[in-house]
Amino acid sequence: MNMTRFDPNKNQKTPDEWSAIALNRTADNNLQWNVIGGIMLGILTAGAASPLTGGLVAAYFVWDSWRKSAGIQRNQAAIVESGCVAQVLDGDDFINYTSQVGREAVLAELRYASARNLPMSNAAFDYLEDNAATPTTPALTHSNQSVPAIGQFTKLNAVDVPTTQIDTYNPKEDTQISIIDEMTDSITNSLIIGAPRSGKGMLVSNALREAKRKHPGLKVFVIDPKASVREVGYWDGVADVVKRYPCENQPDEVIVSWVEKCFDDYYEFVGENGRTLLFLDEGVAVGSAAERLKNPLIQNKITSIASLGDESGKNIWIASQSPFVNGLGIKLSASSQMLVVAIVNQNNIGMFKQWARSSILAKTSVDELALLINNSDCKRAVYFGKTGKWYSMPSLTNHSGYDRDTNTYLPGFAPPPQGEKLISDYDAIAKLEESLKAEITPHSEPTEELTEDEIALLTWIKSRKKIGKEYDANTANKNMDKLVKPDEFDSKAEYIRHLMRQLKNKGMGTLSNANQFDPI
Repeated sequence: MNMTRFDPNKNQKTPDEWSAIALNRTADNNLQWNVIGGIMLGILTAGAASPLTGGLVAAYFVWDSWRKSAGIQRNQAAIVESGCVAQVLDGDDFINYTSQVGREAVLAELRYASARNLPMSNAAFDYLEDNAATPTTPALTHSNQSVPAIGQFTKLNAVDVPTTQIDTYNPKEDTQISIIDEMTDSITNSLIIGAPRSGKGMLVSNALREAKRKHPGLKVFVIDPKASVREVGYWDGVADVVKRYPCENQPDEVIVSWVEKCFDDYYEFVGENGRTLLFLDEGVAVGSAAERLKNPLIQNKITSIASLGDESGKNIWIASQSPFVNGLGIKLSASSQMLVVAIVNQNNIGMFKQWARSSILAKTSVDELALLINNSDCKRAVYFGKTGKWYSMPSLTNHSGYDRDTNTYLPGFAPPPQGEKLISDYDAIAKLEESLKAEITPHSEPTEELTEDEIALLTWIKSRKKIGKEYDANTANKNMDKLVKPDEFDSKAEYIRHLMRQLKNKGMGTLSNANQFDPI
């Protein structure tokens, strides 16, 4: 029967409890009395000696308090972030902590604190000093006997050789990130920002491949408004669906109609196949077109996916050339639902000065950014929103086979024959043209072929009518910026009324009045 209540393990605590004790010790610092005492001593010194001497005394105590306060804050950071508490503990707390975790663990914490010049308690300082020169004795390979200390059986004096703690500084250590792993450990709605040729496509194409590897069953749906033959390799072999259309120089009405159809196809694809990641490339092109038309449909769909889509298997990544996301047709409230990733390369670092005004990127200096770029193998810096930090970007596989830094094809890749187009481009464009044609001629074929301006006006009218917006000639005159009048017309409004009459004559609809055309 145990006749004693002695229990040396009674004072053992959890790591969180030791951290709380350490934080309490840092808070109990009496710095306010140090400042008050310094001021009072300064006043007395000023009366006994001179005001200058008194001021210097008071200033010293204020500076000393500031120095101690900075040390306390650094100790608190070490406690919270690294769990390093031994350097703060004193008295019985230090003895109990050492008894619980062991000598080696305490020394490891104290060496960590010493290497970073963190303030130490008296007990911690004495313990580190007493154990700094403790020699280590290697074990024998073929015997259980210990190696005798130097001088034990000789006339040589035994000299303790302290163990040297070597901490080699590596400036790259805290500036590296495995950005692909970070983006794909969990699928999060993301906004990928970068100027042209910064590497957005390469980043996303690598991330999509890793996302499908980590998340079996995940589908990928790509909307590509550039339709560049040089970027086909980005999506080949990873995207389940690619919607391509060369939107450059196209009327806003055509762009928006195409993208709306792509979103409809995406929703249908998710319904049939389950969880699908949508990638909208160069979202600023389609977003700006919708914004100019004051068409909220694309904005509403992006916002819906970013805010509510995860539960129904929908996620979206959007590429943008700028962090000012109003050009995407979405508001900051929507982008706050998104993880922000940004890329800057050595050729467009000057653009970062403009980006610095954005509220969705953490602030850093151009010099710090230039250092990160210089330390990167691919001469790029990448921003990761979860940490709010910029990093040197790692090199990635170029699945397109085209080097945009040198404007050359990589070995083993060749440019497509001149004039060759993508089969998938043909499919996408043919479907778009068929869709537009079906909308233009729902009941009968036109008696005459429509001109490009007539098609643009008819598409604009149908788009406005669909969303309940005005579509008369005066409204078209204000909104159709890309429509240019020929010289034979006195005004653009007159030319639009002429186009409306032509549409009527070709069987596309009726004129309610000279300014109002109603399609069939």
